[in-house]
Amino acid sequence: SFSEDELRRIADAGLAQKIEPGLIATMQVETGCRVAEIALLRIEDVHLDEPIPYVDIKEHRDHGRRLKTGKSSERELPLLGVSLEAARIALGLAIGGGRLFPRIAKSNPASTVNRWLVRTLGEGKASHQTRHAMETRLVLARTDQRLIDSILGHRAPGMGSVYFSGYGLADIAAALERIAIP
Repeated sequence: SFSEDELRRIADAGLAQKIEPGLIATMQVETGCRVAEIALLRIEDVHLDEPIPYVDIKEHRDHGRRLKTGKSSERELPLLGVSLEAARIALGLAIGGGRLFPRIAKSNPASTVNRWLVRTLGEGKASHQTRHAMETRLVLARTDQRLIDSILGHRAPGMGSVYFSGYGLADIAAALERIAIP
């Protein structure tokens, strides 16, 4: 997974360059989202004027957007730190069509972001490794595994997941604030 230094370099470059692949990678840093979950966001999915700014990860079947694991991947994630700043920049740059990242949505988002990462970091790491880094950072912050699964949109393993009703936006924000890069 990415080191803290690499995450910082991704965020610094993404915010400075203000281009779609860099902004997507920067939003992944503090959300742990899959690249497509960010790249295919609609403008209406980003809520910056709420008490806790957040992004709504959900399917838009009428727009051809499906999530990897369907309904179990749907979630609200707080936008904090560098991810919040990247979302603000992206909203300011978004052009018609309803997509937050209209240019990259027409390409292969993972390949485009991965090429940007190689140019930025000078090595062959992939955007999916932000998810691995998020899991590691949250575990090291002693975050409950059920909350980690909620943040990452995993199907929680084991019978306990059947009885667990899920975390609220404030719970998720508190967990992510503990690991946010200043």
